[in-house]
Amino acid sequence: MNINKPIVHYLGQPHYWMWDAKNEVANLEVVLDHPHLGSCPNVRTSTVLKKFPDGSFETRNTMYVPVTEQMKSEYERQVNERAESIRKWLEENNKPTYSQTGLAGS
Repeated sequence: MNINKPIVHYLGQPHYWMWDAKNEVANLEVVLDHPHLGSCPNVRTSTVLKKFPDGSFETRNTMYVPVTEQMKSEYERQVNERAESIRKWLEENNKPTYSQTGLAGS
């Protein structure tokens, strides 16, 4: 494991596939702390160099590590706090929320 590479946490199971005859890559449902993408869904990695028993894996550029249950709880808490902050701002500034636009559930 190369500790000089950035460590990125991901949610879900990686889906490995062959990019070409020699290079395996992975698709990830969600990454949370990518140095260039931040939190982002549907990410394709660079070539996978090594897979580890704990679900983590190394690519040419990055170490990918699955999110622990504790990390998942903290992430959900942060997302909920941010969503509440946005709802309050919308209410204070007389802006319609998504559910008030009639688009929710469409």
